Amino acid sequence: MTVNASREDGVTDDAGRAGSLASTDAFSHASDGGGCAERGGAGLEQREVGDVHEPLTLRVLLEEPLLRGSQVHAGPDDLDCRVDWCLPLSEARAEALNGPESLNGVAVVGAAELFETGPEGAADTLGRLAGAGASALVLPAPLSCPEWVGPLAADFRIPLVLLPEGATFRRLSRLVGEKSLTRDAHVLAYGLSVQRELADVLYRGAGLSAMARRVARLSGRPIFVLGTQLDVLAYESLGAGAVPDPDELVRTLQEAINAGRVDPVPRDRNQASTLVQLRLEHGVVSCVVAPMVLGGATYGWVAIVELDEPPHRHDVAQHLVLAQEAAMTAGSEILRLRSVEEAQERARGDFVHALLHERFSSPHELASRATFHEFDVTASYAVVVAGGAFDPATADGVAQLRRLLAKAEQLESTPRMNTMATPVGDLLVVVRQVGPGRTRGRDSAREHAAARNYAAALESQLVTADGAPGTRGPVRIAYGRPGVGQPGLVRSYREARVALEISARVRRESVAGYADLRVLAILSELAHRPDAVAFADEILDPLRRHGRQNGDLLSVVLAYVANGGNLNATSREVFMHRNTVLYKLDKAAQLLGMDLRLAENLFTVWLAQNIQMLSEVEAAVDREINPAT
Repeated sequence: MTVNASREDGVTDDAGRAGSLASTDAFSHASDGGGCAERGGAGLEQREVGDVHEPLTLRVLLEEPLLRGSQVHAGPDDLDCRVDWCLPLSEARAEALNGPESLNGVAVVGAAELFETGPEGAADTLGRLAGAGASALVLPAPLSCPEWVGPLAADFRIPLVLLPEGATFRRLSRLVGEKSLTRDAHVLAYGLSVQRELADVLYRGAGLSAMARRVARLSGRPIFVLGTQLDVLAYESLGAGAVPDPDELVRTLQEAINAGRVDPVPRDRNQASTLVQLRLEHGVVSCVVAPMVLGGATYGWVAIVELDEPPHRHDVAQHLVLAQEAAMTAGSEILRLRSVEEAQERARGDFVHALLHERFSSPHELASRATFHEFDVTASYAVVVAGGAFDPATADGVAQLRRLLAKAEQLESTPRMNTMATPVGDLLVVVRQVGPGRTRGRDSAREHAAARNYAAALESQLVTADGAPGTRGPVRIAYGRPGVGQPGLVRSYREARVALEISARVRRESVAGYADLRVLAILSELAHRPDAVAFADEILDPLRRHGRQNGDLLSVVLAYVANGGNLNATSREVFMHRNTVLYKLDKAAQLLGMDLRLAENLFTVWLAQNIQMLSEVEAAVDREINPAT
């Protein structure tokens, strides 16, 4: 096919230089033809539009006054190939040896030697050029072209351009270089002006909302700022109804990003933004989208919504640059805000740790830090602990912890009740205010109910997330009895830790309150007495020593005690035949010197086992809470 690429609306000069400068507007000739890359699926089409992504195409180049009257042999879509530079045929042959993409964006200017070897030699040369990605084959005047050259170039999908008189290699190379450099300078100047505008907002630390307003004013379009989880961090619309259904637009854009329609970490900084078309219920809406990439990590997305469909190419080219700069600045603002939040979280966490472990140097330090954190040291507090909710050894676990801290502090929040959460090792610890703490008229029952209700609400939140990335599972929650001030808070923390360990050992599934474990809570005080520990060792050590020689004798006896002396239930629990269980129980009775069929003897073994368990739990908790003692 022969296309006459000459036009009559350009500016003519004898060298083509003035014409190239006059027509080189970085935002005036964006291609929307064959260079569009459309992808179906999820109601979305993706296109790269505008001079930011297509600096110069063969179609645009042929519109220059220097190239008017050129004869072109090419398919309708082949004119949209990129042209960055020109090389003579001799150099292009050598360059083609470097790989399949070594001539991308290069227009090869041929010579008479191309035809001297005949169709076979020309086919070999064109095949090498096509394999290296050459954009076009240009033949300067007055080089005559055999009839077989056009069809041969069409076979290799290389556009063939026969230049008019006066269009030499030198002048063509100068034209391509000046158009590329002028366009880059235009884009750079616009990008610098955008940077100055956004840097002012960043310097003042006004936040993402102010950043979104400034970008909306610069573009004249609505803008969305999305976070790493594709949640909306900021939205600015210039007027009511500018976006008919923002929720649907965001939902469709989220689907597009999740489907990989937008590169989250573009390799080329100059091609970081992309124009996408979203198919919504009321029609098609185009958005310019750019990821916030800093240090190789993506921190979110900036999306500028185009109000016209199809959007004006000049506007799109500007918004591609604006979105790139806005993404960088917004990403920096997100990092700044995140660092501030992390500093606040560390300060709150340090304060809670000092409260729980009594690490204040003086009452004055406690009072001053409590005032800073708006913490009433005279109020009544209960401590809730959760295990298995996050894994501190993994990146997913750290991210899960950040979410849990926010949820725990916002859960059932009231203006007058303070809630502070922090990690302690692999546990989530929450200090929850449950009352004003007045000595007179203090309603202990109401405070205990408030602590139980909060622990149950926290359990429902954590159990929902159980099994998600970053969790350790299964989730266990316990809480201590409410207490007034720091002494009461420390006691509540210790009780919560003890209750958590007890619930894990007795396999309690529901929320464990220290006061709810009534018998064990009473025994915990007995477990501190040396004579009680000696009693437990005297009962259990014979069974434990014999178990080393004869298997699981102690576990059979404890299972028999736990099942209230029911032989069949014990047999099912330990997966042994009934006669085997009977044999082991008789052996244990001989070692203990007591008949295990009697209820008082079963109680003796149960008491010894729980005293020993509580002694171990109390010692472990004491070592963790006060490691120096």
